[in-house]
Amino acid sequence: MSKYGDIAKDCQLESNYMQTCILEGICRIVQKLEFLSFTHLKNDHLKSYYSTVEDALKMGLNVRWLHQRLEEIDLTVYSVKNLQFLREARREKTQMMDSIKISLAPKKAEIVKLQSEMEKLRVEIQELEDQLEVATLESEELTSAISDIMSKCRRFHHKSLIDELI
Repeated sequence: MSKYGDIAKDCQLESNYMQTCILEGICRIVQKLEFLSFTHLKNDHLKSYYSTVEDALKMGLNVRWLHQRLEEIDLTVYSVKNLQFLREARREKTQMMDSIKISLAPKKAEIVKLQSEMEKLRVEIQELEDQLEVATLESEELTSAISDIMSKCRRFHHKSLIDELI
């Protein structure tokens, strides 16, 4: 009474006998819930308790707290029923995750290998580009030397070798 006060103060029943009956029903439910373990709770018990509390609420008894507790218990019972399904779903997800991990490992190794090969190719490309640049410069120097020689040859071609000296 100290926690919830007079739960029958708003009761719509005028007969003390009927109020007593409904209060005794609520007390029996509270006592059964107090001593009944969750593992021994049957769905039929829960339905019976729930309908009694519903009737008490309709009669104006202030037992919303008990109604809420029964809803919590009912939700928990429902959750427990789904527990096996959830465990099976988790087991399947774990298997799927393991399978994915197994598939990922060689792909990650392949990426590391390919990255290593790409780095080697980058080095080779850089070396070839450096060689090309050196060869291009040397070719330009050779072209310049050839042009100089050709220019000198043209100067003496079909002319006297002492032309322009005298």
